[in-house]
Amino acid sequence: MRFVDLFCGIGGFHAALERLGHECVFASDIDKHAAEVYESNWGKPGGFDVHSDIRDVIDDIPDMDIICAGFPCQPFSKSGSQDGFADQTRGTLFHDICTLAEKHRPAILFLENVPNLVKHDNGNTMRVIESRIEEIGYKYWWKILSPHKYGTVQIRTRVYIVCIRGDLAGDFEFSFPKETNKELDIQAILDENVNESYFLTEKEIHWIETWEDFLKNVNTESQLPGHPIWAESFFGDEPLDNLPDWKQDFIRKNRKLYAENREFIDGWLERWGVLDENEDGKRKYPVSRTKYEWQAGPDSRSNWENLIQFRPSGIRVKRPNYFPALVAMAQIPVVGWERRHITPKECARIQNFDVDGQYGKPFVLGESDAQAYKQLGNAVNVNMVRIIQERIDLYLEGVEDHPTLNLTHWS
Repeated sequence: MRFVDLFCGIGGFHAALERLGHECVFASDIDKHAAEVYESNWGKPGGFDVHSDIRDVIDDIPDMDIICAGFPCQPFSKSGSQDGFADQTRGTLFHDICTLAEKHRPAILFLENVPNLVKHDNGNTMRVIESRIEEIGYKYWWKILSPHKYGTVQIRTRVYIVCIRGDLAGDFEFSFPKETNKELDIQAILDENVNESYFLTEKEIHWIETWEDFLKNVNTESQLPGHPIWAESFFGDEPLDNLPDWKQDFIRKNRKLYAENREFIDGWLERWGVLDENEDGKRKYPVSRTKYEWQAGPDSRSNWENLIQFRPSGIRVKRPNYFPALVAMAQIPVVGWERRHITPKECARIQNFDVDGQYGKPFVLGESDAQAYKQLGNAVNVNMVRIIQERIDLYLEGVEDHPTLNLTHWS
């Protein structure tokens, strides 16, 4: 079938659907750098420049059987403005997808977005989307899925919406892939030889060692608290009534932690100078490095045997089972036991782009690491798209279920 790849990024939908034998006839993305990577791998589908604004070229888009669209999520993301359709530059792009569908009447709309889309504006945004899909004559199904339940070492929850034109919808329901029980191995995506530029700096090691000391010596009789630890909130008796309830709760828990470990924490703060200032009056530790969140469970007692992220909200440590979601911001996961960040090529593997050429020509990233991290953080997961599209293809063939579905996996 012929598909168009809207808001295409570097081509996650393209990688999945081409592998299944479908043909891309048009692709568009407003990000120049992403479009360049797309063209370097896929060319110019239909002869159209990939770098374009869909609103400027919508009348030029050729007929298609499938519309693929990971439409911009900022209006619906928890980290965005959450203005929804009130965001006139991005929120309304969903309506452009519908306009295109009304004109060309493709068999399928295959959409992807952040899971918060479902809850945005108390569910009103999703109700608007559902109503509009029905209005243009499509039956729809949606589900929140993550690739770590389907053989890929990354937690990346997204809502996938499958819309099938009413006259093609069968008398049975579409079903999303069943979760697999495949054991995941992070080592399988890591390279043995990595350029030294990806290894932690002395300052980054110092920050982690600071909290390593804390981790090993606080609450030694029990597990580390699950709440975020904020060094600046250990002491103080100012009233908290003017703060949000969640913040009051965190501060009270931090004060309690300090009260129970006062002798060690006082020595720790002095020894590492966590809250100290330099001679120029600037802090020795950025505020974000005086905050720490342990999410690696009760069985571990070392940062270095887990996965670490330097986040604006603090240093977060997670179990080494699978990677936290890649994001477009600079939160590149650190492999603790190797004391380094994962490389763009490794990021591509956990997004299931075929950078190793296992299925043909290797997928090629751009020359800029910063752009590659951003683009992979914005990309749809290739394997999730592939196994859902497999289901769509069989549904259109009249196959209600199939015992071998979802048993295959490709990187």
